[in-house]
Amino acid sequence: MSQHGNTRKDVEDVYELSPIQQGLLYEQLAQPGIGIYVEQLRLEFSGDLRPRLFERAWQLVVDRHPILRTSFHWRKDGTPMQVVHRHCTLPLEVLDWRGLDRAEQDSRLDASLDAERLAAFDLSAAPLMKSTLVRRAEGEWTFSWRFSHLLMDGWSFTLAIQDFIDNYRLLCQGAEPTRPPARPYRDYLRWWRARAPERSREYWERELAGYEPIERVGGGSGSVAEGERTHSYFERGLGDLAARLTELARAEQLTLATLAQGAWLLVLGRYLGRADVACGVTMAHRPRDLVGAETILGPMVATVPIRERLVPTRVLRSWLRDFGRHVAEASEYTDVPLAELSVPGDGPLLQSSVSYENVPMPNFELSDVGAKMVGLSYDGRPHYPITMVIMPGDEMPLRVMYDRRAFSDELARQFADDLVSVLTQIVDRPELTLDELVVGTTPAHREAALAGPRETLHATFARHAAETPDAVAVVSGDESLTYAELDAWSDTIAAAVRGAARVGLCLERGIDLVASMIGVMKAGACYVPLDPAYPAAHLAGVAGDAALDAVLTTEGAPVPPHPGRTLVLGVDVHRNAPAAFDAVGEPDAPAYLLYTSGSTGTPKGVPVSHRNVQSLLAAGREVFGFDARDTWTFAHSFAFDYSVWEIWGALGNGGTLVVVPAATARDPRALAALVDAAGVTVLSQTPAVFEHLVPELAGPGALRRVFLGGDRLEPAVLRPWFDRFGDAGVEVYNLYGVTESTVVSTYHLVTAEDVHGDRSLPIGRALPNQRVYLLDDQGRQVPRGAAGELCVAGQAVAACYHARPSLTRERFDQDPLVAGDRLYRTGDRAEETEAGLRFLGRGDDQVKIRGFRVEPGEIEAALRAHPAVRTAAVVVRGGSRVIGYVVGDADPERLRAFAAARLPEHMVPAAVVVVESIPTTPGGKIDVSALPVPDAPGASGRVAPRTDLERAIAATVADVLGLGEVGVLDGLGDLGLHSIGAMRLLARMRAEHHLDLALPYLLDSPTVADLARAAGGGR
Repeated sequence: MSQHGNTRKDVEDVYELSPIQQGLLYEQLAQPGIGIYVEQLRLEFSGDLRPRLFERAWQLVVDRHPILRTSFHWRKDGTPMQVVHRHCTLPLEVLDWRGLDRAEQDSRLDASLDAERLAAFDLSAAPLMKSTLVRRAEGEWTFSWRFSHLLMDGWSFTLAIQDFIDNYRLLCQGAEPTRPPARPYRDYLRWWRARAPERSREYWERELAGYEPIERVGGGSGSVAEGERTHSYFERGLGDLAARLTELARAEQLTLATLAQGAWLLVLGRYLGRADVACGVTMAHRPRDLVGAETILGPMVATVPIRERLVPTRVLRSWLRDFGRHVAEASEYTDVPLAELSVPGDGPLLQSSVSYENVPMPNFELSDVGAKMVGLSYDGRPHYPITMVIMPGDEMPLRVMYDRRAFSDELARQFADDLVSVLTQIVDRPELTLDELVVGTTPAHREAALAGPRETLHATFARHAAETPDAVAVVSGDESLTYAELDAWSDTIAAAVRGAARVGLCLERGIDLVASMIGVMKAGACYVPLDPAYPAAHLAGVAGDAALDAVLTTEGAPVPPHPGRTLVLGVDVHRNAPAAFDAVGEPDAPAYLLYTSGSTGTPKGVPVSHRNVQSLLAAGREVFGFDARDTWTFAHSFAFDYSVWEIWGALGNGGTLVVVPAATARDPRALAALVDAAGVTVLSQTPAVFEHLVPELAGPGALRRVFLGGDRLEPAVLRPWFDRFGDAGVEVYNLYGVTESTVVSTYHLVTAEDVHGDRSLPIGRALPNQRVYLLDDQGRQVPRGAAGELCVAGQAVAACYHARPSLTRERFDQDPLVAGDRLYRTGDRAEETEAGLRFLGRGDDQVKIRGFRVEPGEIEAALRAHPAVRTAAVVVRGGSRVIGYVVGDADPERLRAFAAARLPEHMVPAAVVVVESIPTTPGGKIDVSALPVPDAPGASGRVAPRTDLERAIAATVADVLGLGEVGVLDGLGDLGLHSIGAMRLLARMRAEHHLDLALPYLLDSPTVADLARAAGGGR
């Protein structure tokens, strides 16, 4: 779009955009280059057509309707406007393809339309239409008509076609059409301006209060191959079902629209895995109090967000009646444009829409002038990921339009199949409850059970020590122990802690720590990690909750208060004083008690049994081929469950464990040198560390397997690895798991092809001995391709939380398919894709920071413990930046230091901001959008513009947003930039600062400083 530069002589009228046009324009600017809202219509004719008269008939349609002579421009203040031209020519391209076969004709036409769609219309050049008449054979013609949705909706283009047919008939008969000018679209704008929207605003505020939008829908890859269409559609007739639906609608006094729209919303709810669902219902908006509205050409539709809380016990019949009434009620409150309706959250308000096409159909009769229309097809691309339009016709054809970046072709058709299934169930059994409806489900990821050793971990270790006593078991720097030596040292430790049930280990990472773990198990006890690197307050909380019987430590270590014995290695227990010990313990007894972040401020303990870990080891041998030839790194805190995978992956298979000192684990160059020098074959890391390690590696060395876990794995992390080493020789796996299901539950072998996409890599399929389900918030399995809570069942699932019966009942359940097996609800969300399971994020307040699972409640509890803090809230911004907000009279930096003394380093807020109050949404949740964004860690003030360019851009931004002042480090999204404002700012930046930006860039919430750098770089 351009600045308005038309001559007065050519201009018939100038006025603003209607709300629906503003929304359409915004979506086109937000997603350029994919052809949304470029409408393409094909009419197939047989008989004798006269191209010159055909063109003349269409030109008369353009002359009669002002909207068809309209172009779009920006005012100087950034407001979009439309300009109606007095004269505008619509040329007709005439092509003679009679010499080509039908396949070549179709290929050429499709290719030209695809290219044209992607190029889109120049919105500043009227007419925003193109027309082509193709002569395919004698008596066979195709008319292709393309136009911008800014000009017409479905109702309008049927009116235009009827005008064309009437004109063409008269011209063929030798007459000149003399219809009067049509009512202009401006009259609709005048009607809009006269509305009082306050009543509608109040309605929608009540209707949407507490609604939490979803971030995404669908199971697509997020991209399509170069040259492929981003959008597609298909139609599906209902056959005999259409007549049965009509009969049911008549009997139940419902409309067909209610039945189809209700079924669509029910299926959508299952795919979203939630009972609180919102779907757009699009309807014609031809107001009764606007005389002649039915004759106006122009986009006159309204999409209203229909929000339904799907109560499982509701009976279909009564729910459909209430749903119909709900839609009818909502249609009375269309005075507020959809673009002005918003709710707090990260996703758009709507991800899907449904409409029932009830438009006046043209009379296509042209036999009196030697022609006949024999076919009609339409291709429109809405911006929603998936949209359904119910078309008129005996078979009630359903048109499903979808974004192939979100929905694969297979998934979109499955969605439609599920819709037809639900419609069939509505007809056959309207007395069903919503919960009894069957929607295609995702089968559990089930793997065959493996017969692992029915023994304790220390028994497995002792067996390896007996079979290969001289094999190196553990290496730490220049020191190493063989299996026999480590077995003897652990016997001595076992004798020292005899009779204990839970033994704390307050030891640095090293050989003594490994020996202590085995020795505690031999004594029939479980070890409890007390990593000395953690703050004293955290260790005290763990020790108090675990009720330790003993603690093994070294001199000077920060042992927390506890009721049991304290045994100092080298003082109370000596390696050079071996003590024979007959190991005890049962496979179902806890091997360790590991604490994870807790929402109440107190970490929660997970007792994991020997049998749980043996299940993991058996799966590792089966899938990954672990054996005694492997050398593993021990690079993680033993308070992090990844350490169990490392330690027992080595010692449980007769391999060698290489201890990585904490300083080396944080130094990529030193870690790379150790991996090479030690001949490491199995490396386990978090993505954040591995990303920095790859540039330091001279080569793959002895590596056989690389395992990445503990956080979402993005393709960019692995591209450098595959660019350097390819995918031959070393297998790279993406792992997923939680402490409660023994470290690892799913795996995905990453290929070079995987890392070329943009979406996070799949977490794959379940390990043997485990099953993975995706469940909705009612505990039902979701349809394939839908998002659901990831739940794990099988032999690796722990029994409970330590001393937390209510939380155990909430998170642990029975496997729905295998009697006697436990199931754990992880709280994570995932979806089934063609590549396997894909992790979507947390379904509750828990997040992952640098591979650690963290609940903000624990950080909040630490902040609230300060006497000057009345209340606190914690928000994670940018995926990894923890920000604490407190109400009270306290210094932010001192509060941060106070938290650092009580929390592990990865949980310490990057910044603490003092606020007057913690804002909440109508639903009672923290309103993140209303909290200030700190400019830098520890800062809470606004940074003023520092240069003339920053001051000028800040003034523009402040004017567009209606703010008094804007800081140069404030994110535009956090300042309240929304769709319409973004379009105005886009135009202002072009006009005033000569900066041509893409709308998606503005929607990513840049700062004034970012805009100034971009503007400065372009000059």
